[in-house]
Amino acid sequence: MVINTINEEMSFCEYYSQWVDVYKEGAIREVTMKKYKLTQAWLRKLIPDLKLSEFDRVSYQKLINGYAEHHEH
Repeated sequence: MVINTINEEMSFCEYYSQWVDVYKEGAIREVTMKKYKLTQAWLRKLIPDLKLSEFDRVSYQKLINGYAEHHEH
């Protein structure tokens, strides 16, 4: 696991991956970790290049909308 310095040019996907590695790895059950990894895969599909500096209320809502398109009942 390589820990990168968090800066605004880091992608949100990188940040999320690092956060999971640092704060969740070894602290949660395997089934829960699989859910975090599934979320990570969806983030890579929906916002692969979104930088932390670009992450705002509008981009967050677009992310939720994109996710909902594939998960509506």
